[in-house]
Amino acid sequence: MRPSLRLLLAPLAVGLVLAGAVGCGGRSTSTTSAPPVTTVTSAPTPFPYDAAQQGEMAGSTLYLNDGCEACHSLNGQRGVGPSFQSLGNSFARLRDGHRVLVTFAFIREAIATPAKAPIAGYPLAPMRQASARLGLAHRPKDVAALADFIEADGP
Repeated sequence: MRPSLRLLLAPLAVGLVLAGAVGCGGRSTSTTSAPPVTTVTSAPTPFPYDAAQQGEMAGSTLYLNDGCEACHSLNGQRGVGPSFQSLGNSFARLRDGHRVLVTFAFIREAIATPAKAPIAGYPLAPMRQASARLGLAHRPKDVAALADFIEADGP
């Protein structure tokens, strides 16, 4: 049984044991009523992933749902756009000749406003069209999740 399922079922098991113990022994001849039974449950288990990991998971879903895989591979193969494999935290050359470190902030800006930092060797039009079609400039949480996902796939 998975640990998370055990944590969810533990309070239920405690409650059933307590309810069974109170009900054992058949009818009571005592005229006093038993005190009410209260089930003690533990505090909620914290979500097992930190914020960055949650962003990575959300970003991987967006990668598939928004169609990013049509242009960006995860296996290093060049496509219409750069592969996300090892892109995060690596250096990329921009069209203007500058070399930049591909950080979370760079990725976020490149997704939301692709014309600001186009990577050399890749056409700008497909990313501009995708960003506009998906309304990425107006979806900062989704853009951040995608950036978490891309950056995590780096070296």
